[in-house]
Amino acid sequence: MKIRTKILLAFSLLFAIFLTSGYIFFEEIGKIKETLSKNVPKNFTALPEMEKIINNSQLIILLMTIAICSLIVLSALFFSALLSRSVKMLRDTIESVKRGNLSVCALPQRNDEAGKLSKSFCEMTDIIKNSQTEAQKKVQEQTTELSEKTKDLDDQKNAILNILEDVDKEKEKTEALAKDLKKFQLAVENAAEMVVITDPEGILVYGNKAVKRITGYEISDTIGKKAAAFWKSPMPKEYYREMWRVIKTEKKTFHGQLQNKRKNGEVYEADISLSPVLDDNGNIIFFVGIERDITKEKEIDRAKTEFVSLASHQLRTPLSSINWYTEMLLGGEVGELNDGQKNYLK
Repeated sequence: MKIRTKILLAFSLLFAIFLTSGYIFFEEIGKIKETLSKNVPKNFTALPEMEKIINNSQLIILLMTIAICSLIVLSALFFSALLSRSVKMLRDTIESVKRGNLSVCALPQRNDEAGKLSKSFCEMTDIIKNSQTEAQKKVQEQTTELSEKTKDLDDQKNAILNILEDVDKEKEKTEALAKDLKKFQLAVENAAEMVVITDPEGILVYGNKAVKRITGYEISDTIGKKAAAFWKSPMPKEYYREMWRVIKTEKKTFHGQLQNKRKNGEVYEADISLSPVLDDNGNIIFFVGIERDITKEKEIDRAKTEFVSLASHQLRTPLSSINWYTEMLLGGEVGELNDGQKNYLK
């Protein structure tokens, strides 16, 4: 049941009570008037005055009843209209709030129940408005923060893309370098000369295939060990002191020839070149040694020298005899020679 209907019913009940009470009073006074008319003698001097008072009393009761009932009706209409207006304003405000308008809460601020309800509703609206403002503020802050993070992510993305691009370029360079190194490795691995790499202390870290072919040692037997342990050269110690002085102290390339021993004890002649490899600070990081077996070349040189010496000796003796005999003929020791014979002898 609506509040307005309840108010109208309450005022209607009050109106009926006052109307009934007035009617009862009016009837009672009428009965008193009738009783006086029957029981009081006509010649009683006070009777007209008493009837007049009774009539006035009836009139007053009637007027009072009408006035009170009218007042009740007017009060009912007034309170009903006032409540309806408050309820309508509250309903309109609620509809406005539902549409999102939280700017103004224009409701009557009275001390009655409707006023208290309006006040509570306005307070609730203010709380919602403040909450909405705070929420919008937080959303704005989070949106700004998210935008900054998005910008940072975009910057990081671009940086990563640049890095990946640089990585791709470096990868291409590395692949090209790896191909070149592969070619270099194949060339070194299959070179006719023996190529070895040692650390600054002379420990072998690499050897190509020529190591086994020239020295007889397996490459796996030499890695990680001192080079001097395998090539027991019969050279004097001064030779090696000079070699280490050049490559380690002066940090220059050493060229020379020496004799080495193979695994089977056979001595062979070798031409060597030892070079230090330096880092950016000028420190030695390893040595590169190239050794060429020149045993056959040395044998050929010795054979050639011996042949020339023998040939010179074998040819010098008959040529001296021929020279002596020719001088004797030109000297006329075996008779005079004509001009033609002298020219041929000369």
